[in-house]
Amino acid sequence: MSIEDTTAHLQAVAAGLDQIFNGDHKPPINGFALFVFPFNDQPTDVNYVSNATRESMIVALKEWLRRQEN
Repeated sequence: MSIEDTTAHLQAVAAGLDQIFNGDHKPPINGFALFVFPFNDQPTDVNYVSNATRESMIVALKEWLRRQEN
């Protein structure tokens, strides 16, 4: 799948997830992220979409990793 196709798909899924998790709440009450990567030998080809700021996602990911590693 091309990067353009992946981006379009991710944005469409994000809109659906935002509606499911937040409805019409503005600002949103729930944050989310979706990571997509190919099952191949290139694990660096990761794309993601989120309704949070980059800074908020980094904090959330660090917390999630901390929990997973313990």
